[in-house]
This record gives sequence, C-alpha cells and structure tokens, in this order.
Amino acid sequence: MKKIIFTLILIISVSLISAYSYSLGLKNTSNEFPKQIDKSSLIGIWQASGGMASGWNDKYIFYSDGTFQFYPNEMVCKKEKVQLVGNWEMDKVLVLTVNTKITNTLSCDVNGFGHLVKQSVTDLQKPEELYIHLVGLGTLENDNYPSAIFDGVQYWQFSKDPAGYDDVKYSKK
Repeated sequence: MKKIIFTLILIISVSLISAYSYSLGLKNTSNEFPKQIDKSSLIGIWQASGGMASGWNDKYIFYSDGTFQFYPNEMVCKKEKVQLVGNWEMDKVLVLTVNTKITNTLSCDVNGFGHLVKQSVTDLQKPEELYIHLVGLGTLENDNYPSAIFDGVQYWQFSKDPAGYDDVKYSKK
C-alpha cells in the first residue's frame, strides 16, 4: 500500500512540476525533463539559485562517499546560521542523516554583512533524518546548469565536482 501511495504522490508531483514549468514557459534543452535523480548525478555542489551573486544561496555539497554538507544562505545576515554535516543515501527519496550541526552566531553590521562572533559544533547523540523528494529538471532553457526540485525548492548543480566551483575549493570537515 505504501508503494502505491508513494508512486501516486510521485506521479502527481511530476505532473504538477511539468504543468508549473510549462505555465512559466520553461523549456528543457537536454531531454531530461522530468526524471528521478540517481546517486551519481547528485554528486556535486547544488545551490538554491541559478546564478552566482555576492555569495552562495542555500547550498548542498554531496560527496561520492555518501557524506554531505549543507550551508545556509551567505547573502542574508541572520543572527544564527546552522550548517549540517552527515551522510546521504538515495532510495526512492534522498535521505540525509545529520550527525553534526555547526551553529554560527553572527553580528550583522549596518551594510548587512555578518561577522562571526561564535561557532559551536554539536555532534548529535541521536542523528536526525531528513527525507527529501527530488525531481530532476535537466538543463532548462536559459539556464547554465542542470536543476532539480528538492521538496518544492529548485536547486542548480553548479559543479559535478564536490571539491570546488570555479576558483573556490572545498574540503570535507
């Protein structure tokens, strides 16, 4: 029964995304629309914006060894931002197991820039699991990168290499 319900939800989600994209005039230029994302195509750097600004929007980095990092939006100064670190796996949905939370306490200046005041790292005694439904959109017309819907939010894959994008390099923490 659960498989039938999941299949129906997936079909309805894909249909709604297709209709929504059509209504916006979005055209897929790679014949990949829509599709379920597999493990190998998820590896890399995904951002919740199709363009690069003065900093990263919400960003996931997925590594081939099954680990991930999540970084909150750099362009909005909030008093507290929480990074997530853990493991990921794909079955019918993306399952993120959060093992560590890194809490950054910031002070925001008059220009909206955040300055780190304190950082605390918390290794969770009981890991938290997050379930994310993914629908691949491929590379849409006027986009430079392939994109996917992560639980209703569109993310773009800026790099298939989780070690970096352009001249920015990342290391696993």
